[in-house]
Amino acid sequence: MKQSMFKVASFKANYLSLTLKEKAFIGLIILDLLLLLFLGRAYTKSAFYSHLYYHDVILLITFLFSFTFKSGFRLKPIELLSLIALIYLAISIVFKFHPEGNLYIYLRQFMVFGYLIQSYFIFRAVAGLKNGLQILIQIITAIAIIATILQLGYILYIFFGVGENPFLKRNYFSPLTVPSVITAVALGLTFLKSYKKIGVFLLLLILSLSFGHDSAYLAVIIIFLLSYFISASLKIKIILSIFAILSCLALWFFVATFTDGNADARLLYWSKLLTKTTENFSIIYGNGFGVPYLSSEVAQKVNNIVLVFKRPESIYLVPPHNSFITMLYHLGGWILLIFYPLRRIFYGIRRVNNVLKFLILSIVGVVIWASFNVILELPHSSTYFWLIYFTLAFYLYKNNIDVRKTTSEIN
Repeated sequence: MKQSMFKVASFKANYLSLTLKEKAFIGLIILDLLLLLFLGRAYTKSAFYSHLYYHDVILLITFLFSFTFKSGFRLKPIELLSLIALIYLAISIVFKFHPEGNLYIYLRQFMVFGYLIQSYFIFRAVAGLKNGLQILIQIITAIAIIATILQLGYILYIFFGVGENPFLKRNYFSPLTVPSVITAVALGLTFLKSYKKIGVFLLLLILSLSFGHDSAYLAVIIIFLLSYFISASLKIKIILSIFAILSCLALWFFVATFTDGNADARLLYWSKLLTKTTENFSIIYGNGFGVPYLSSEVAQKVNNIVLVFKRPESIYLVPPHNSFITMLYHLGGWILLIFYPLRRIFYGIRRVNNVLKFLILSIVGVVIWASFNVILELPHSSTYFWLIYFTLAFYLYKNNIDVRKTTSEIN
């Protein structure tokens, strides 16, 4: 894959090479992402019927459409995890893990895996198309660039049009803007040179300060360090590692918002939830769905710091602001299967080319974002996260097949 694939002409050529059916499929994916980017919650929270929203309808249609395509790409650990999640959901409903048998709560909790399952089959189908991996990477890139332009225009409007300071407040254009700008940082650090690279990085770092989330600019800083770490000598890697550790400690102790009420409430929530899962050993096998995250008593302690649980049912509907802890709570150790397809990052790669570097930096950035926020549980930006994850996983999968073919031809 060459850098030329990031040009508009390359995407146009790839798209025009598809059949009408394939174009319609790709068009649905792009439409969904653009609606998420431009309309945000107005799109995900507009009801089509009862608790069924317009985003759900388009995602479901795209998911069902994906089964009409054949693909040579398979991630068996993800398929196994998907099956386990569905079995856990069925058991939870049959044995009434929720005292009132509320189907909405079962499904709401399950969707942290539901979005993963739908995304897997959708992006697996795309990867199987002609130049499918290129198309996936081009979609990631296009959304990142458009989101950056939108966010830049938005903060300029707030500053000059409204006359307010847009920084250190929650002023993102839409929820999808945040991971998209983080991905744009990875794109600039990988494909730009010298002064352009530093200039774009500083601009995007400043832009990340308008999101009002410390985890956003933390992700930007970490992928900046990681971009140099990947190609650095051992000596530089040691220096960067020490600098990264000291920087994280400095942020924690000296940046007020890392130790304010929100942070205290989040840490208490994580602590209580993880303690609960280790004491009853559910960290191994999980708790299923339809179960409360915390008891009413512990929820009240969290509320004494910051009001998080506003209604009695909130203990079922407000996860711990760390998508991976949420997944661990529901399925236990089975979630380790998510990391298995990415194992080839650490071995079996002869050379980290720019495309692979871009995808690695992107996934690190959005993982940091999802580790401090409710991301994979909700529709606002979970699809984009899984788009990056599965593009990287399928890229590694294809690389492994190509290496095997080359080895067999040599032998």
